[in-house]
Amino acid sequence: RAAVLGIILSESVLLCVIGGILGLLLGHGAVYIGAPIVSDQSGLVLNPLQFEWFELQVIPAMILMACLVGVLPAMTAYRTDVADALSHG
Repeated sequence: RAAVLGIILSESVLLCVIGGILGLLLGHGAVYIGAPIVSDQSGLVLNPLQFEWFELQVIPAMILMACLVGVLPAMTAYRTDVADALSHG
């Protein structure tokens, strides 16, 4: 049961980290694609390679939220008798 709890929480955190990294990459990719358009339209120059400290602080916050969100399904799986569930499945 403890292994199932750990697996579900690990999956939640892993999905969150992958999603956060993809979000950062896609966001900066969108800035990279849109920077010339914004510069032509407004004169504002954007640097797509510039990272803010806030971006790096978001990932630990997302990991914490992933743990909180993963607790409910993890506890449900923890309380489930696997042998009983498989025999009735």
